[in-house]
Amino acid sequence: MNTIRRSQLDVNSGQISLFNAQDHVKKMRPSVYQYLVVISPPQEIKQKVEGLRNGLKTRVYLGTHNLKSIPYITVGTFSVEKPLDKTIGDRFQNLFGDERQFLITLKPVNYFDHGRQSKTIYMGVEDGNVIEGFYKKLSFILKETPKTFTPHLSIASTIPPAVFDTAFPFLKSNAFEESFTCNNLLILERSFYNGIVSNYSVFKEIKLLAA
Repeated sequence: MNTIRRSQLDVNSGQISLFNAQDHVKKMRPSVYQYLVVISPPQEIKQKVEGLRNGLKTRVYLGTHNLKSIPYITVGTFSVEKPLDKTIGDRFQNLFGDERQFLITLKPVNYFDHGRQSKTIYMGVEDGNVIEGFYKKLSFILKETPKTFTPHLSIASTIPPAVFDTAFPFLKSNAFEESFTCNNLLILERSFYNGIVSNYSVFKEIKLLAA
């Protein structure tokens, strides 16, 4: 997941005041609101990903964070001290609403290496240029310098090396390729309050132009 972070942006200019959510959660601030900008695949693809996870969980321990994770492609994430209002949602629509619908083809599995601690197994995107463009747009509005970005759909994230050694061969031999048309982006919202984390809900659906 690529996290976009920014401190002390000018609220009066219409920008969003951002900070690193993890740092502030540790300090137990009264509330933190985290937002994810994602591409959500069709239900049949989600079911296939969940089928891979269910097959895998009979062989290794994946942890609840993987089994409960909804499959999606993350464009970016950011945090604010107060919940966004409709005006900010409309700005995001203006930012991405001139983009056209496009085809996404998911590739067989690959992985990110997080060093000795863990690895993440994911499905790649065959031509991720459009999604990379979305990420750069989001970075621009948040006044962030774009970093290395690999569009992907996580299957098993932050798993220890011993689990990876069993999981990766299984997922590779059972991998699938699928394509779908992306016709919208979703902005998801959740809150952190007194150590309690809410479930994500849809804050804004951004519809893309017909191809």
